[in-house]
Amino acid sequence: MSERLKEYEDYFRRMPQVKISGSGRVGDEEVSINGSGIIMGDLKTKQVKVSGSAKFLGNVKADFIKVSGSASFNGDISCGEISVSGSAKLSGKVKSKTLRVSGSINIGNSAEIESLAKCSGSIRVNGNLKCKGLIDFKGSFEIFGNVDSKIFNARLKRQCKIKGDLNADEIEIIGEKEELGLVLFGVTIFGLKGGAGRLYVKNVKAHRKVHLENVVCNDVVGKVVEIGKGCEVRGTIKYHSSINIHPEAKISSKPVKFSSSNSELEFSSFS
Repeated sequence: MSERLKEYEDYFRRMPQVKISGSGRVGDEEVSINGSGIIMGDLKTKQVKVSGSAKFLGNVKADFIKVSGSASFNGDISCGEISVSGSAKLSGKVKSKTLRVSGSINIGNSAEIESLAKCSGSIRVNGNLKCKGLIDFKGSFEIFGNVDSKIFNARLKRQCKIKGDLNADEIEIIGEKEELGLVLFGVTIFGLKGGAGRLYVKNVKAHRKVHLENVVCNDVVGKVVEIGKGCEVRGTIKYHSSINIHPEAKISSKPVKFSSSNSELEFSSFS
């Protein structure tokens, strides 16, 4: 009996202090908040699900975090998968295997994603964004540091910003007009098409191919470089294999071709 009591004492000692108004559940397997709740202290669990409103005051380590309501995380996050269809504010550093956003997310520090960062809603990162796999943005995004990825794809429907450099093996940025009104199966039934989105970024560097549309930047470097319509390159363009520039694109100087022995493509990872 004493051993059983000790197990219960150890369990409750591990668990953070919790205040929940409404329905919710807190345990080693799952933390679920349907009403409103505050989790004080560090948290380690398998699943975190928020469909109401929740505040996490400590660090969170979980296999899966899902926010369909509203949640704020004051500490660092280490996770297998983060899914946000509601609204989430993450003040600390974020490490996750995957990140999926159809709502809005605000990351107050840097973010490291292992395989996939996908956003069809809104994402804001106040530090660097690093991904070893694919970054796929179809919503609005604002990154205040550098973006480092293996593959970077973006469909621009609104004004987006990367305050630092964009560095990837392959980069494809397409300008798409925003549909305003009722749209069915990609066809506007009534309404108007808004102007195409635009990306403002410091420098763009691709180890292999880079295709840009509606991008304003300083320098562009890549093996295969395609400067599409709506682009404005204020610095230099350097390429190795081929170059293609849309007649409506604005460039400040003649593109420069470099040899494969040149070190222009030897990029170090962002810190």
